[in-house]
Amino acid sequence: MTTMNSVSDAVGNTCGNCKHRNGNGELFCAGCGQTLVEPCATCSKQVSLTQKFCGSCGTDLAALLNQRIAKHGESMAEAVQAAKAFDFDRSISLLGRVAELNDYRFAKEASDARKAIEKIEQLKLKTNNQFDQHTRQAAAAFDRGDHAMVVKMLGEVPPQLLSPDDQKFLSRSKNHLGQIADIDAELRQAVSAKQWVVAGGLLDQLNELAPSHPTYTKLAGDLSQKLLANANAQLAKSKYTAALQCVSAIPAICQNEESERLRGRIDNVHWLADQFPNEPYALPLLGRLCVRFNQESPDDETAKVTLKRLSEAVRSRASEPRLAYADWDGGRRSWMGGQAGILAYPQSLSFGDTSFDRNALARHSVAFGLALQGLGIARVEGDFSPPKKGLMSAIRSRKKIKSCWGIDVGSSGIRGAHLELTPEGAVQVVAIYTAEFLEPACRVGSQTKSSVIRDAILTMADEIVPGETPIWISMPTTETVNRFVRLPPVDKKQANKLLDVEINQRIPLPLDELGIVRWMADEVVEETKGRPAFVSAARQTAIESRIDLFQSAGLTVSGLQSAAIALVNFSVYEFATHWKVDPESETTESEHSEAFAIVDSGAETLTVALIARDEFWFSSIENAGENFTSLLARSIKRTNRDAEQLKRDPAKIESPSSAWTPLENRMGEIRARLEQTMTEANKFMSELDVIGVWCVGGSAFTFGWIRRVLLKE
Repeated sequence: MTTMNSVSDAVGNTCGNCKHRNGNGELFCAGCGQTLVEPCATCSKQVSLTQKFCGSCGTDLAALLNQRIAKHGESMAEAVQAAKAFDFDRSISLLGRVAELNDYRFAKEASDARKAIEKIEQLKLKTNNQFDQHTRQAAAAFDRGDHAMVVKMLGEVPPQLLSPDDQKFLSRSKNHLGQIADIDAELRQAVSAKQWVVAGGLLDQLNELAPSHPTYTKLAGDLSQKLLANANAQLAKSKYTAALQCVSAIPAICQNEESERLRGRIDNVHWLADQFPNEPYALPLLGRLCVRFNQESPDDETAKVTLKRLSEAVRSRASEPRLAYADWDGGRRSWMGGQAGILAYPQSLSFGDTSFDRNALARHSVAFGLALQGLGIARVEGDFSPPKKGLMSAIRSRKKIKSCWGIDVGSSGIRGAHLELTPEGAVQVVAIYTAEFLEPACRVGSQTKSSVIRDAILTMADEIVPGETPIWISMPTTETVNRFVRLPPVDKKQANKLLDVEINQRIPLPLDELGIVRWMADEVVEETKGRPAFVSAARQTAIESRIDLFQSAGLTVSGLQSAAIALVNFSVYEFATHWKVDPESETTESEHSEAFAIVDSGAETLTVALIARDEFWFSSIENAGENFTSLLARSIKRTNRDAEQLKRDPAKIESPSSAWTPLENRMGEIRARLEQTMTEANKFMSELDVIGVWCVGGSAFTFGWIRRVLLKE
C-alpha cells in the first residue's frame, strides 16, 4: 500500500516559471513566488502546474490548460468587438479580467490585455472628445426648438455614448418630427379633398409645432382667405353653425380685426338663433331677442317666421291660470318632476277687479304667506314674535283677524301684501306694495344692510298707512336653524315630549337665548313613516333687531316669521285644493307622496320648498340672483346697476353670446346644487313624487334661468 507524505512527492517541486528546484512540500516557488500547485478541475486533488495528467484521476491537465488559454483569447476578441461598437467600458472590463492574471502560463495573454486596455482608454478619450461637440450642439438646438438638428447631431453619436439627457432630447425630437410628419400628411389629404375647416385646424397644430415654417405660414395665409370667404357665404345663407366653423378654423397666425369682427357677428347671430327652439314660454324678452335676431340677420326667413309667431304668442293666453305667459316651443318638463312655471297668478287668492303686474305677483309669495298666517290660515302656526303680555293682549289674540299686512323685507327690496277675509270666507288681495332698493343690500360696496332696510321701511310706513291693521313681517331664513324629523308613530302627547327632547339635543344653544317655532303633523302619515315634525330656532337678538327696525318706523309688529316658513304657509294654501280635504273620503297612497316644489330664488339666497298633503320640507342655498348680476357686470364691463337690468334683457347687450357664457355656467352649478338638495329631500320625504315646479323669485326672470336650472332637457 502506497501513502502520500507531501505534495511534492506526487507532483514534484520544480518551478515552471523560473526552473528553481524547491524543497519538498513547498507551495510557492522560493525563487519567484509563483504558486506551484493548484487543485485538479475533476477530483480537486493538488497537482503541479507542470503536470500533464492528474495522478489521482488521470485528467488531461494539458488539454484543460489549452482550453483556458482559448477562453482568455475569446474574452479578448469579445473586448475588441465591444470597442468597435463604442462600448468602451465593457471592453475594458473584459480585458481587465485577463490583465489581472498572475499565472506565468497566461503571461502573454495578460500582457496583451494590458496593452489593449491602454489603447482602448486612448480611443475612448479621443472618441468622447470627438462627439462632445455633437451633444453640446444638440442640447442648444433642443433649447431653441430645432428638432431636426437635434436628430442630425445625436444621430451621428453612437447610442452607447448618449447620456440620459441626450437620449431624452433625441426621443422627444424624433416624436416631435413624427407628429409634424403625420399632421402634414393629414393636411395634404384635407387640402386635396378641399376640407378647408379641417385643414385650418391642422395648420394651427403645424404652426405651433413648427413656428415660422415658410411653407406652413404661406399656406395659412392662403387658407384664411378661403375660410373668410366661406364664412361670409354661409352667413349669407343663414347657415350659422357652418359659418362659425369656418371663421373658427382660421389659423391663429392669420387672425386679425377683420376675422374677429366677423367671428363676433357670427357668434352673436348663432347664439341668438339657438335661444328660440328650447325656451318654454313666450316671454316678452324672448320677443325682444327675436327682434335683435332679425336685425342681425335680416335675410333669414326662419328669423322672420319666428318673430311673427312670437308676436302672436306673447299676446296669447297662458295654458294654465297660474301662468303669466303662453307656452313656447321648448318643453316644460322639469327634472324635479312635473312641469315648471312661474307662479304669476295665485288661484287661492281673490284679486277682484284690481289689476296687478303679473311679473310682480310671483315675487310676493312670502308676503302672501305672512298675511295668511296673520289671518289664522297657516300650516305652521307658531312664529318668532315674543309672547304677548297683559289682559288686552290676550283679548286681542282671541279676536278673529279679518285683515292683515304681510311685509317681506329681502335683499333686493320690500314686498308687501294686504289681505282681507271676505264674508264668504275667501281671501281678498286689497293692496300690493313693492319697493326696490337702489342696490341690493347684499351687494358689495352698498350701504350697511340695516341702514338700507331702515330707510326703506320708513318710506313704506308713510305710503301704506296700516293704521290698526296687524302687520306680520319676515326675517331671513339664513338667520334660523331648521331641523326636520320623523317621530315614532305614538300619540300626539308623547310625540310632543319626543320633540322636546329633539330640540334639547339638536340645537346646541341655550333655549332661553332662542325663539323657537315648532310644528308637528296632526296625524301619523303611515306607520312605517311615523309623524313628520319640524323645529326652527333663531337667536333672540336677531328677533329683537328685526322687530326694532319696524318699531323705529312707528309700525307695530303682530307677528314675525322666517321667509321660508311663510313661503310654505302660502304654498300649502295655494295648492290645498289638489288634495282631498273630506275626512270621510278615501285617500290613495299616491296622494300622500304627491308634492309641489316651490323655488324662490332671490338676490341673496335660493329656497326650495316641497309641499305635500301631510308634510313639508325646505332648504336654502346661497348663490342666487346677485351672483348673476356680478358675473354679467364683469363680463360686459358695466356697473352692477346696469347689469341688473340687462340680465333680464340680453337683447340690449352688444355681444350676448360671450356675455352670457359665465351666467350659463353658473346656472349649471346651481342646477347641480339643487340636484343634491333634492337628494336630501328624498331621504326625508320618502317616495316623493313631485307633480309640479313653481318659481316665485326674481331670478326666474333672468333669461334662460328656468330652462337651464329646472328643465329636464
